[in-house]
Amino acid sequence: MGGIFESPGRQVGQRQALWQVRLRQQKRERDEDLRPYCEPPLLTTLARLKTAETLLRYSNLSVLEVATRSGFGDLSNFHSSFRRHFGLPPHQYRRRAEKATRGIPV
Repeated sequence: MGGIFESPGRQVGQRQALWQVRLRQQKRERDEDLRPYCEPPLLTTLARLKTAETLLRYSNLSVLEVATRSGFGDLSNFHSSFRRHFGLPPHQYRRRAEKATRGIPV
């Protein structure tokens, strides 16, 4: 009594049971794929990184000041987050952005 694929008062066939399992699996996979884009900490970090990128490109603030104004608690965290997201440390990103602005090949 009370098998995993039973509805109250009726037995679910094997084909329908497999279909239900697959639907649950697809929903779980879809939810897992979307989860990183919905988590507030990630959205906050992305907003901070975008602010930092703008400050590095268009200001003469030191990297420490950029980290502080972008909302990062410490320079080490800022440096690793920035590098992970943009593929370069902040000071190299700034140099490349300056060269690109002046038309110098990167």
